Amino acid sequence: MALPVIPEPITGQHIAIYTNLSSAEIVPAVRREVHNLEPGAAVFGVRTMDQVIAGSYSVSHARLMSTLLSAFAVLALLIATFGL
Repeated sequence: MALPVIPEPITGQHIAIYTNLSSAEIVPAVRREVHNLEPGAAVFGVRTMDQVIAGSYSVSHARLMSTLLSAFAVLALLIATFGL
């Protein structure tokens, strides 16, 4: 009995494109090219890298931890300065 190398089908792919054009200019061209390569493929969930980073849990979590650490460091410095 032969088993497939990938036990589950791949249900999606991600494409990252670096360009100086705005997303309003590049998205139609990307949709057109994807349709030329694979007519049945859908292009959806298009976001800029700024949107991806802003919505990322790991980045927002790291930003929160950095802010809290900085706040406590300033508080510790103030306490040490006044000798409390």
